[in-house]
Amino acid sequence: MEVMAISTTLFEVPGGWFADKYGRVRALQSSSITMMIAFLMLLGGSFPFLIMYAVLRGLSDSLSSGSDVALLYDNVKAQDVALSESHRAQLSKVISINTSMWPLGAAIGSFLGGYMMLQSFQLPIMLSIIPAFVGFMCTFWMVESAYKGDTHIAAKFGLLKPVLLLVIGSMVYNSLDEVAHMWKSLYFEAQLVPLFLFGSIFMLTFVLSSLGSYVSHFLRHKYTLPLFTSLSVLLLFTSTRVSGVLSALLLTLCSFCYGVQLPKLMEIYNQYFPSSKRATLISVTNLLNRIGFFVGVLVLGYYAELVGIVAVYTLIASVCFMVPVLYAVWITLFEQ
Repeated sequence: MEVMAISTTLFEVPGGWFADKYGRVRALQSSSITMMIAFLMLLGGSFPFLIMYAVLRGLSDSLSSGSDVALLYDNVKAQDVALSESHRAQLSKVISINTSMWPLGAAIGSFLGGYMMLQSFQLPIMLSIIPAFVGFMCTFWMVESAYKGDTHIAAKFGLLKPVLLLVIGSMVYNSLDEVAHMWKSLYFEAQLVPLFLFGSIFMLTFVLSSLGSYVSHFLRHKYTLPLFTSLSVLLLFTSTRVSGVLSALLLTLCSFCYGVQLPKLMEIYNQYFPSSKRATLISVTNLLNRIGFFVGVLVLGYYAELVGIVAVYTLIASVCFMVPVLYAVWITLFEQ
């Protein structure tokens, strides 16, 4: 896992640059091919093949990071450069649906993969190649818009300045959310959640995240982002004040709010980033999130050794209370 995280971090921005330079469709095609090769490496069964899988998987994720959403945005934008209300709603819908697919697939995979592993270790690996191949074939039906506008905002404010508060808030929230997700099993154990519920809770987490992403496009109020971020942080903090199944339920409900806010951020980023650098800049924001995650793991891991995992989750919630404030300030200043 560490090798894949390092690989993804190293290739994140170059992957976005490749998409902007040579085309988002080519980037997605390259991502699918690399993904299929990565799964084949797992069939090798030895440690060197496992390392190769981790490196190639990180490269594959980096090539698709930002490319898919940038492709969707430009295709919708090309239909209506002024982005009328109907096309803005269409854009919100396609980003929401796109964002909801990964957690939905993760939920289905976690449910079916466990049963397949009981039959054969290689079976779920071989079947994982199929969706990668289907994704690769679908790219041949994708149309890449020639639209290259949106440069007026970047020319006036610079590339990241218009969304600087959002980028900072996103880095804090998403990186700490990833830390909390990684240590969820330890947290449940400390909160006396029955062990037999762990698998169901993790699957429910992905389902709720997918559902939140899908319904996001129905929530058109301009303060949806800070409101659901506030609710997520409040649920996290409350889960540290109780124990048992109730604590697990409150923490799991955070994933729905996380699912709602992610498409909203993607929609805003795509609106403010120039088309010629859109995938690269989205990759930059993803890279900042990963850096924040690494720093969070190191600092909070040491803190957890001193005070315990529940206190760490309380600290995460306390720090994240600043994020919806940053979002609300940005919306008040920039959103019309």
